[in-house]
Parts: sequence; C-alpha cells; structure tokens
Amino acid sequence: MFNYLNYEGMRKLYIAFFLFFFISINILAATKIHNVLSSDNSAALATVITNNLSSYKDYEFVFDSQTTYGNTYQIAIPATVTSVKFKSNSSNGTLPTVYFYGLTFNDALCTNVTFDGLRLLSTAATKYVVAIETASKYPTNVTIQNCDIGSAANTLVTPNLSPYSAVVRFRNGNSYAFGNVTITNTIFRNMGTAAVSNESSTTGTIESVNISNCTFIECNQGLSYQPNLNNASSSPTTINVSNCTYFNSTNPAYFNRLPSTLTTITFDKLLFSYGGTVPVALKVFYGASAISLASSYITKTADVTLTNSGSPAVTNYNGLATALMSSSASGTYTITDASFAGKSSVGDPRWFYPVSVTKGSSTLSGFTYNYGAGSSTSQSFTLSAIALRAAITVTAPTNYEVSTDNSTFSSSVTVGAAGSDLSTTNIYVRLKAGLAVASYNSEQISIATTGATTQTVSCSGSVVTGMPQLSTPGSISTSGRTTDGFTVNW
Repeated sequence: MFNYLNYEGMRKLYIAFFLFFFISINILAATKIHNVLSSDNSAALATVITNNLSSYKDYEFVFDSQTTYGNTYQIAIPATVTSVKFKSNSSNGTLPTVYFYGLTFNDALCTNVTFDGLRLLSTAATKYVVAIETASKYPTNVTIQNCDIGSAANTLVTPNLSPYSAVVRFRNGNSYAFGNVTITNTIFRNMGTAAVSNESSTTGTIESVNISNCTFIECNQGLSYQPNLNNASSSPTTINVSNCTYFNSTNPAYFNRLPSTLTTITFDKLLFSYGGTVPVALKVFYGASAISLASSYITKTADVTLTNSGSPAVTNYNGLATALMSSSASGTYTITDASFAGKSSVGDPRWFYPVSVTKGSSTLSGFTYNYGAGSSTSQSFTLSAIALRAAITVTAPTNYEVSTDNSTFSSSVTVGAAGSDLSTTNIYVRLKAGLAVASYNSEQISIATTGATTQTVSCSGSVVTGMPQLSTPGSISTSGRTTDGFTVNW
C-alpha cells in the first residue's frame, strides 16, 4: 500500500539535500568581500582569509578612497585560495594610499591576483608588490590596473620613500610556469631595477607580459629593465607594450632585458622623452641584439638617443620634450603641440592632446515653407576639430534634418574619425517636410564626440498655411447700377 506520509517525508528530505548542496556550491564559488579598516594590519587581512577558508576561495579587499592606510601590508596567501583582489571603492579617481609589499603564496592554486585603483607605496628599498620566492608557490596571473605605483604622488625627481624594485619578481633559482603579467592604465614613479617584472637566477616560462596605457616617470634607479626577463627559457614568451609614455629615464637606462630566444615582441605607439637640454642615451635592449620586433612604432623627442634598438621603426619628434608636452613639475605630461601627428595616438592616452571641437554658429533661424510644400531651404554651419578620439555625431532635433552634402538629409550624420583632425566641414540643416502649420523654435542640434563636451546649435522656423494674402481695401463705391448688376470700385 502506498504510504503518502513516507513519500512526502522523503520528498522533503531530497529537496533539503539538494538545497544544501546548491547553497554550499554557491558559497564556495562566491567572493568574500572585506572592507579594509584603517586599523587593519597584515595579520588582520590574513585572518580574514584563514577564518573563511572553509566557505570562500576568492577574496576581495576594498580600500576606502579617502583613506591613507598607515600599516605596511605584507601578506602570505594561504593554500587553496584561488583568487585575491585588492581594490579601491573610488568612483571619482581619488586613489587610497596603501603601503604594500611582499605578497607571497603557499601553493600554485591561485589563478588571479589583481590590484585595481590603488596608490601603492613602499617604505623600504628593493621590495616587490608580488614576490615569487619558492618553486610551485605562485599565482598564475597578475593584473595591475588603474594604479599609481612607486614614490609619493607628484614626487618626480627625489622620492621621499624607497622605490619598489619591481611589481613582480621571480627569483631564488626556482623553476616556474607562470601565466600572464597584465598592467594597464598605471603610473610608475621612481621604480628601481625592473619597473614591471624582474627575473633573477630562475628557469621556466612566462606566457606573456602585456603593458598598455601606462606612464613611467623617473624610472632610472640603477639599470631599469621594463621588464627584465633575461633568464626566461621558453620561446613562447611574448612581450606586448603599447601606448606608454616614458619620461626622464636617464642613463644608464635599458628599456628591456630579454632572452635571445624571444621572438614575439610588439612595441606600439610608445613615446620616449627626457625633458632636459642634453640628449640622454636610452638603450632599448640590454644584451641580445638579434631580437626581431613585430608591429613596432616608437616616437622620441630630440633629447633622447636610442641605442641598440634592434629594428623598431623610430619616428623623431623635431623638438625637446618641453615643446611637446606640458610641464612635468605639475605631474602631467599632456601633449600640447597640436601639429604633432601622434597627438591623439602615441603614448599614454591620458596625456593625449585634448579634444577640441569648434562650431561656426550657435543659432540658425528663418526656416519656413508653405503647408504641404516642404521641406524648407537649407542653411548651414561649420564644424572643425583637433585630436578626435572618435567620429563626431551630429544629431538633428525632432523636426529638422541634417546633411553633409546638401542633398541626402537624415536625422543624424557623422564626420571625422578617431586619431585625426577634422578640417572645416559644412553641416546643412533644413526643416523637414510633412509638418503641421506651427512654429518650430529653439530646437537643438546635438554635436557629440568622445572626450569633448556636447555642443548644440539652436534652430527656429515655421510652417505657414500657404493661402494667398489679400489686402483689405480702404474704401468701396459702386457705379453703373442696372437690373443686370453693378460695378464695385475700390
């Protein structure tokens, strides 16, 4: 006989089991987020991990953007952790200041280590953000993004803190099979031997080092290799460096120290400058000079002399850094020479020449047509631009149309292109056909592009009835009255 009570009890038991299993899996897959207090020290952060290892394998430490953290963080990541991220809660570009060095590991299970939106400082010399000290104890990938690393902000020549030697260091004769070092949108100040990565007395492989949209300032402490990978033994290793600005890397300075077996190197849109009046020698490669380069493009100012440069395509800027960019004393390196061909494409994008869009008119009026006889006669205004990051989109308001050739009209048009200037261009405007009798005043054309404030052109016009307009007579008289009619005079 079927026992409903037993069936119902088993059904509930199975449901409870699967719910427990599902919740357990999701807890283990979730990220433990810890908002770091100014009083938290290294031990406190390590305790957050060890106290939660049974439930969490991924950790995120969030630093407040308004805080300078006085403790020095030197953390050993416990075994079984798969991801750890140190980030800012900032959304306005204000970076929290964190004294940090010596992140180490107890196994090779951690796939990702990320630093995002932090000002990282070191209080001691020859320190590293991530130190790979022991064989089989290192993360797979390290990502640094939106950070400011090195000496105190805007301390450009004489740092008041000891500089980092590198972001990542591989050392102590260990063999390793590392994944990727990826660094984007980061400023390095007064870095030491190897601003990005340093390999010393080791064997093994690094899948890739990717550096983009970064600025290196005064990275001339000893021999500056960015990166130093002289002992990496595997040819699949790739180096990709793009859109970086290098300033005041004085002699002796080496851009890369790389193994002769390395075959895939991409240098793209790099800008080297010194800021002095006497040319400084910068060696692109230390050691092997037989390395071939792919997609290479380097721009340098007249105060930099590149030596041992392999085969990069070098574009010389005919002037000193002071003629090309803003004053370094302010901590900015914005390109100020509008005639520089690479002003919106070379170097760190944060220093590109500012986008400038100029319109010839702010108001167009007098558009009109008789009802049923539209559209109106067109009028025009001019547009020009410098250092565009993207095309300009010109969008007409509801009752108007725009054109670039005064023939084909539509609701919007695009002009210009990323990485170029726009010479003076006519934009034609008309009141569109098919509108009701009414006034169409103060309607705004929008002129928008990336990196520039949206501008407007105001349009005013009307659609009229189209009936003939008769004058009213001043006086009326009649004459010649007969039984058949009369004559009206006015």
